Amino acid sequence: MSKSKRAPGLIQKGLSKLFPEPARQDSEGASGSPNEGNEPGARAMPTLAAVAQLRIQFLDNSRRPLYPLPERGTSPLSRDEEHVAIARCLDAIREAKDAGRLLGKPAVGGYAGREAEAVMAEVTAEDLKQFLAFVLANGRAFVQRPTRLSEAFLAWLVDRGSP
Repeated sequence: MSKSKRAPGLIQKGLSKLFPEPARQDSEGASGSPNEGNEPGARAMPTLAAVAQLRIQFLDNSRRPLYPLPERGTSPLSRDEEHVAIARCLDAIREAKDAGRLLGKPAVGGYAGREAEAVMAEVTAEDLKQFLAFVLANGRAFVQRPTRLSEAFLAWLVDRGSP
């Protein structure tokens, strides 16, 4: 019980560490064009392979890696590895949907006014790609240490929402 009461404060405290500055909305679009922008993060497709190449590691809710990274260096994920990793990521987000109840409704973005719990319960691959576009545009905040995907997604959802 006491852990649940502290959770909103801990998540809010972590927001400033995960998102030190506002996201750039102009370099990544829903189209995911591979040649947009001039920076490495802006040119990369919003995929887990692109995230892995930046050495960003997301974990499931049990703190296990969602995609292989340590043993493969910066080599890209295969198409099959990408599909399996995306399914695992979506499962991790859905699994943590109850945490969305603690933070309420996003105030901005495409999810504004919807309960975070409902968005997490119904998360799609497109929602994940929008989040990954944000990660690629703000890679420095995620490179420092492995992060639970569900926590980062929820923080992004409530703090920034989709573009």
